Amino acid sequence: MLAEPYWRPRPKDNEPWRSPCERDCDAILYSSAWRRLRGVTQVTSRTDSLSKSHDRLLHSLKVAQVGERLAKYLLSEHPDLEGTIFPKAIRFAGLAHDLGHPPFGHVAEKELQGILANESYRYRLDDSFEGNAQTFRILTRLSHKASDAAYVSAGRQIGINATAVSIAATIKYPWEFHRAEDYLGDHYKRHLTKYYSKKWGFYGDDAALWNDIKPRAIGDGRTRSLNADIMDLADDVTYAIHDVHDYFRAGLIPLNAIHDGLQGSQTGIGSEFSLFDAYAISALDDKPEVGYTADHLMGAKAWLDQLPLPLRPYSDSDSDREALHAFESAAVRGVQENVSINGNGELYTPPEILLALEYLKELTWFYVINHPVLSSNQQGQRKIVRELHEWLCDWAMECYPEDARGNRQRLRRNLRRLPSRFRDLLWDVASGSPDDDVQVARAAVDFIAGLTDIEAASLHSKLGGSVLLHS
Repeated sequence: MLAEPYWRPRPKDNEPWRSPCERDCDAILYSSAWRRLRGVTQVTSRTDSLSKSHDRLLHSLKVAQVGERLAKYLLSEHPDLEGTIFPKAIRFAGLAHDLGHPPFGHVAEKELQGILANESYRYRLDDSFEGNAQTFRILTRLSHKASDAAYVSAGRQIGINATAVSIAATIKYPWEFHRAEDYLGDHYKRHLTKYYSKKWGFYGDDAALWNDIKPRAIGDGRTRSLNADIMDLADDVTYAIHDVHDYFRAGLIPLNAIHDGLQGSQTGIGSEFSLFDAYAISALDDKPEVGYTADHLMGAKAWLDQLPLPLRPYSDSDSDREALHAFESAAVRGVQENVSINGNGELYTPPEILLALEYLKELTWFYVINHPVLSSNQQGQRKIVRELHEWLCDWAMECYPEDARGNRQRLRRNLRRLPSRFRDLLWDVASGSPDDDVQVARAAVDFIAGLTDIEAASLHSKLGGSVLLHS
């Protein structure tokens, strides 16, 4: 049992017609931060021609659905965990887990991390940028409702005012930048130093609220919430299966060739399957977090082989749709029926199934992400994000001219020339005195992370003069 799962930064009266976590789920649906995900890259940008592909919003809806069903299945198998597993909190986490992803997805996240860690960059940030940490920041600070305005004005950190158990379910990496070792101890040192050193769940100035949440929503002796473990698995399932769905439909991923290879009918050197298989194994070898053995790989391929993979290229016929749906359903059900809670109260998924999901993810990397067309687009996206951050910071600093003593004038009226959302973020982060490059840099990050792909590209064109040149 969790100590105080329904605690909120601002207390709310209970409602007889919905649970506290259902209230959280309702609130997130009306958040502008959540609606933004409709215009944010999942794998390919929303500006491309694959109009039926998953965006971050649809991905999040599916993570929420898969996560809630996994939770209910686990409760049916382990009814004693009522009060520890919260299906609606996991649904909330699925809906919210990608709120912090910047425009253009992971490529922009890496670019922001690169520039913000650069010692020579004027606007560097010690705790950099991380999509998961940004999600926590949005949920607990940047988003707020009109009914909470008085609390926010009084300096209280509220955000969406969700319950402790719902927020904890979104936090996959419950530590600050470069603090993973403090939380993971010997496990970190032995296994996953490289992986976990690049992951964190909140920034330093957001840590106080996490310290309020943790004892209320995470069981004794646990590093992270069991509900977060379940949501994380749902994210893996959705990413592995539904992205493959998109690009098989688009003719980019030959699932039928993978079927033939697993069946042993297409395994020669240079065959479609052998080329992908060699790539996937090499990629998995470079991921210490996967940590597989030869037996695990054999088991993963056997598990994939028993799924009803499509037998021919996709042509959008009724039979093709039925075959693809059968594959998706069987894969999701196959994961669900094999998860359990072990004797230590931890989520257990057989290693061969986890490896099978990672193997499926590599299909998207091999056929889509590392394709020259997408790779060339990503070069431009990196440039947009990199330049946009510096230009926004410079623009903000220009609004605060120095006086004769070299002090920056703290006049809010100077900010009128900035976009209203950036202006509000700047004022909030800097407490009205943005004379610190760090404060301006964080406000610019918050602003960029609230843009869609198209908004980021459009603003970059305006600030870079492209709109003027072509008008």
